[in-house]
Amino acid sequence: MKTNSSISSREFITKLIESTPVKEMSIRTNYRGLSLMVTMPCWNEEGKVGPGVKSVPRDLVDCVCVVNNGSIDNTAIEAEEAGAGYFSLC
Repeated sequence: MKTNSSISSREFITKLIESTPVKEMSIRTNYRGLSLMVTMPCWNEEGKVGPGVKSVPRDLVDCVCVVNNGSIDNTAIEAEEAGAGYFSLC
């Protein structure tokens, strides 16, 4: 999800939450009653972010989110193709 500097942080977070696919509560992976998400900040990590996302054990983690910190390569595309949710800060 690309950011738009003309919207507020609250609007951005609300849109991000609404656009993020979620599993039904009954099939989510839980640890101590909580759903787990791995967050990966990335900057120009093409060639590395895909394997990183794929290496996350999905039986333990419910969601992987890549935060693209202004990459000029294909980091965001690779993250999405590997199955991560992502958004760009720049």
